[in-house]
Amino acid sequence: QTAPITTTSFFKQKTAYEIGVRLVGSEMCIRDRPTIDFAYSCVVSIKPIQQGEKFSKENIWVKRPGNGEILAQNYEEILGKLAIKNISNNVQISKSDVEWEKKS
Repeated sequence: QTAPITTTSFFKQKTAYEIGVRLVGSEMCIRDRPTIDFAYSCVVSIKPIQQGEKFSKENIWVKRPGNGEILAQNYEEILGKLAIKNISNNVQISKSDVEWEKKS
């Protein structure tokens, strides 16, 4: 005769250590979420921007997904630069939207 198959023979119970590690991992994900979001973001208008207006913390920020031309890591570089054209709200900023150098 064969012994009856029990659930415990198929599924290993988690030890307190395994559960504890998982909780720490979850807490780390929650803590690191803002960093992760910023890393995978690009620069976006957060209100309409007029041609000739300076890019500022009041009119641009970073949002996901990070598939735009100007990544979050370059956010500070665009601050103070001028918009070459009118830009609607919630639009990814492209390199061609920015006056990178003053023309002489």
